[in-house]
Amino acid sequence: MQSKSDSSVSVNYKIATPVTITGNGEPHKTTIVITGMGVELDYFTIPRLVEDVYLRATIENTSEYTLLSGEVNIFHESDFVGKTVIDTIPPDKAFKVQLGQEDRISVTHEQVNLEANKRFLGRRKQTDVTTHITLQNLLQKTVTIVVQDHYPKSDQENVNIDLDDETTTPPSDHTDLHILTWERTLGVGTQETIILAYSVQT
Repeated sequence: MQSKSDSSVSVNYKIATPVTITGNGEPHKTTIVITGMGVELDYFTIPRLVEDVYLRATIENTSEYTLLSGEVNIFHESDFVGKTVIDTIPPDKAFKVQLGQEDRISVTHEQVNLEANKRFLGRRKQTDVTTHITLQNLLQKTVTIVVQDHYPKSDQENVNIDLDDETTTPPSDHTDLHILTWERTLGVGTQETIILAYSVQT
C-alpha cells in the first residue's frame, strides 16, 4: 500500500501488489497492509455486576491508515479470543478492545455489617454501608487492574447519601453519578482490599 485518499464519504486505499478480482459479483478478500500498533494492556472489573476480571487492550492507531468500522477478529498472542465491532478509527486515535476473561485474577464483592450499622439521629434513621472489594493476583507478573463500583444517588430531598471519605479507599475518579474508579497495581501473588463506605439518612 502506498497511500490513501480520504473524504467525508469514503476512504480509498492503493494496494502495492496488483490483485486480480473476477467480475462474478461475489465478494473477495485481499490483504491491504500488515502493520504494528501501540498497545497497552490492563485488566478491568465491575464486581458489583459480575465477579470476573477481563483483559483489555488500549490500541493506538499509529499507522497512516484509517481503520474502517466493522467486525474484527481478536487474537491474544496466538489464541483467538473472539470478535468485536469497532468504529472508524483515524490515525493517531486510540480505541479499546476486550481480550476475554482472566481466571488467574480473582475478585469478590461483599457488603459487610449492613444490619449492625443502623442508628437513629433524632427523627432520622441512618444506615452505614461498607463494601469490600478484594483482588488477588495469581499471575506470574505484576498487573494493573481498573475497578469500578458505585453507591446510590437520590433525587429525594428527605434522603441524604454521603460518601465516607475517611473509610473509603481514595478513588482515581469519582463522577457526579456516584461512580468510583480505582486503578490498582498488584504484584505477583498479592492481595488487596478496596473499601467503599457511605451512609444513607432517611
